[in-house]
Amino acid sequence: MSGDFGAQVDYLSLSFDADNLGGVHASGFLEFILDALRLAGVAFIADKRPAGIYGYERSYILNRVVLGGVSSSGLIAYTDSTSSKKNKGFYLSLSGLACLGLDVKAFIKQIQVFEPHITRIDLAVDYLDGLVNYDYVKQAYFSGLFNSGGREPRHNVIEPKVHGEKVGGYTLYVGKRGGAKFCRAYEKNYQLLDEAVDNPFPHWFRLEIEARSVDCDIPLALFDDYNAFLLGFYPRLFSQLPTPSHVVPSDVSGVPLKLSFDSPQTQVNLAHLKHYARQSYGGLLNVMKHHLKLTDEEIVKSLLPSDKRVPRRLQLPIEA
Repeated sequence: MSGDFGAQVDYLSLSFDADNLGGVHASGFLEFILDALRLAGVAFIADKRPAGIYGYERSYILNRVVLGGVSSSGLIAYTDSTSSKKNKGFYLSLSGLACLGLDVKAFIKQIQVFEPHITRIDLAVDYLDGLVNYDYVKQAYFSGLFNSGGREPRHNVIEPKVHGEKVGGYTLYVGKRGGAKFCRAYEKNYQLLDEAVDNPFPHWFRLEIEARSVDCDIPLALFDDYNAFLLGFYPRLFSQLPTPSHVVPSDVSGVPLKLSFDSPQTQVNLAHLKHYARQSYGGLLNVMKHHLKLTDEEIVKSLLPSDKRVPRRLQLPIEA
């Protein structure tokens, strides 16, 4: 049964097509974004940078107004539709500091008419009392709970020790950084200790999932139900994780909301798949046929999956 995880947005980046700005000049849209952020609970000041970034013509540092001054916490970039530059439109990124205390859902409601594209979003799930900890998540990985079908995602562990004794926080990374799906699970209490931050939760453990629009679309509907998105991101993991002790359970649909990898750009034909199957596994087939003396029927039978699934990216209808 899926639960309520009390997830919070810890990073967000959005892009807007110039054609979706309703004729509003990009500099005017910048002021609209600042107003929308303020209405959602956090005030920012945009300080112009000396150059553009990410292919956009102009860029600004977003400084959050805090007690006693400002703190860099985001980025805005844009190119006016009248410019000859290639990357037209608008870009916004908000760091974890920018998202802290921001009503992200209220902000999205204000801007969704402009059809923003989510280019990256990080969601954080906290277990303040150690109900879920490093050993729990590491065991979950080796039990296949991060596998959504296909190959097991890569992993890496950071376990600082001296003479076999633990000397720092442990971290588990799952997936490829910069890919569509990535997870960082770590002992948050040690991080705060290293930063000399007072922390009343000595067993604080955090799971952070990072979704990027790499060959996929991240649905804007995730802001309606973070739990559904988590369940779609790692179905096996989040269907078994308990609700954090500090979270008051709410109504949970239990219907996963997944990344969409079905865009035409990512679909391939049968000839493409056969070409790369030959490159990757042709040598294995030679061994099975010529060294192990298996028949063609025996080879096919040993390699076929038990179900009748087909490659997700295969273009339909199938032509030989």
